[in-house]
Amino acid sequence: MANPIGWFEIYVADMDRALKFYQSVFQVNLEPMADPTESGVVMWSFGLDMQGYGATGALVKVPGIEAGGNSTLVYFSCQDCAIEAKRVEMAGGSVQ
Repeated sequence: MANPIGWFEIYVADMDRALKFYQSVFQVNLEPMADPTESGVVMWSFGLDMQGYGATGALVKVPGIEAGGNSTLVYFSCQDCAIEAKRVEMAGGSVQ
């Protein structure tokens, strides 16, 4: 089965600090992304190597959104979300 993770977002309070940290730890250069909402969202992408390992995502700073705690989103890819939602319930979980 292919990796079902399509995208992730790590919400941060201090983008400069987050960039320095993640680029230092993982020895990568993150790339700036355009604001998809035109409302002051700042995003830096981890990039994607189609021949390499791993899913891609971004560091995200959104005005009014606190970082920390539950501030990481993981987007899963599927053909029909209802199928996976039913599996969640069958496995003892719940869809929020």
